[in-house]
Amino acid sequence: MDFESKGMLKDRSVAIRETLFHGPYYQRHLVGVPRLLDVQVGRVVCESNDAVFRTKLQELTRVFNVGRYLDTIVRTEAGWKFASRLCIQAVYPRQRADSELDHLSCLKFNPLKEPVAMVEGMNLPRFSAVRDAFASTFDDAWEQGAAVAVYLDGEPVVDLWGGHRDLARTQPWQRDTLANVWSCSKGVAATAVAMLVERGTLDYDAPLATYWPEFAANGKAAITLDQVLSHRAGLDGVQVDMALPDLYAGTPFTDALAAMAPLWQPGSRCVYHPVTFGHLLGEVVRRVDGRSLGRFIADEIAAPLGLSFFVGLPREHDHRAAEMSGDDAIYASHVEGLKSPYPFSFRNPELFAQTPNARAWRAAEIPAANGHSDARSLARMYGALARGGAIDGVRLITPAGIGRAARERFRGVDACSLGATVFAAGYRVDSVGFGPSVGPGNFGHTGWGGSVAFADPTHHLGFAFVTSRLLAFPDGIDPRRQRLLQAVYASL
Repeated sequence: MDFESKGMLKDRSVAIRETLFHGPYYQRHLVGVPRLLDVQVGRVVCESNDAVFRTKLQELTRVFNVGRYLDTIVRTEAGWKFASRLCIQAVYPRQRADSELDHLSCLKFNPLKEPVAMVEGMNLPRFSAVRDAFASTFDDAWEQGAAVAVYLDGEPVVDLWGGHRDLARTQPWQRDTLANVWSCSKGVAATAVAMLVERGTLDYDAPLATYWPEFAANGKAAITLDQVLSHRAGLDGVQVDMALPDLYAGTPFTDALAAMAPLWQPGSRCVYHPVTFGHLLGEVVRRVDGRSLGRFIADEIAAPLGLSFFVGLPREHDHRAAEMSGDDAIYASHVEGLKSPYPFSFRNPELFAQTPNARAWRAAEIPAANGHSDARSLARMYGALARGGAIDGVRLITPAGIGRAARERFRGVDACSLGATVFAAGYRVDSVGFGPSVGPGNFGHTGWGGSVAFADPTHHLGFAFVTSRLLAFPDGIDPRRQRLLQAVYASL
């Protein structure tokens, strides 16, 4: 069976279960102390302290081209013990397995002599736990390349990066490396709109057709800017065929949005608008300001704050962009979405984890999904918003403007994903992605596969984590950012 052509970890998992857990190895090595720790869709994990079994795991890693093999020293009640682990996907059981092995306190070393990720950058001594947590995401084979940053009371207290920016793992992640942060871009776009609202150029309650008359076609005259920002506009996708070049060009996509009828009654529910969110806002900004949304962000947010954030990456910065990748499990929501009553969120065009590796994607303006940033820049912007809109003498917006933007618009269940959702004017609020310790009034945005950035006004804190490797987990909680956030808040 050609597992690579099937392209689904589920199929590989089934094959490995059949190969490994039936026959002599099953009875000899998986009954008793060595246990099957976790078998779920998209992942198989096992551990053993038997040398022959370790050899079998190494062979399976090579034959099935899955994940990577790790030798492990684990702590047990009887002391430290040698074990093995086959990782098809990162291991983070939803609850601790019934095993004598302590999976939460492992020291790992690599017998295959793969490149070891070095964590670089700075952190104040009181935040040393954040460095340790960041390093552990590489030790546990979750990470390709990433960065994390924290601003507290307007000052940088964590600025770390590590891993590699290329898929071949030959180029170290540098201080200026940029990741495609996917929907974290929406939080920056929402900030731009909030600034224009404060200036009186836009009005949250105004119909989009006030600024974009053509948009009124086919029953859309009453759709407001607020409904777009809170994903209640009934325009979560386009019905006409749309290829990537059409998305990159922008105009075919916005023309299709202007001409179409709503996919469902605007205001009646919330369905996440993955891509259309940015083009709807971008066209409105262009019409009232004269600049594209990417240009507005560059001039009014990035330049004043000294940020490396781009919607539309200039060619001269292309060498800074990390190569993106992802595991097969990240497409599970797409598969389910295509079967749902809201399939247009996931097609026209279809996007993949590696789509941002094309120069055409990087150069285009896709304000909902193709922001390129380091963690430092997002943390600095949210650090400013967390303390009333100003940092180092530069004010983006007043506290009143932030209050209007961060006010809750929708709280309930996303009709497509069926997940609990809270939206302000373009920001996620009270998101599980912000961790369990975040203060009230928090706002920001998560990105597909792991990246996250937000403001915590209670603690005057801005946080950002960006990654080039997209992962998905059964409970929807990314352990990489959870570890980091737990360490950050424990250090306050």
